[in-house]
Amino acid sequence: MPKQIIGQVLISMFQDDLRDTTHLLAAHWAGRNSRGVAQFSGQVLDNLSNNSNNNIDIKEPRIS
Repeated sequence: MPKQIIGQVLISMFQDDLRDTTHLLAAHWAGRNSRGVAQFSGQVLDNLSNNSNNNIDIKEPRIS
């Protein structure tokens, strides 16, 4: 059995690259009494884990 190295990276959900590629799914996927479901792009997560940056635009993620 091959040995694999598993790394961990803490990424803010408000990080620009992650926020810009997040897909919000329809309410029927979320279930009852839920605020919804967000799906992240695997390719973006891979890129951020290898080359993380902490760019956060504090005006952009605000919910109106």
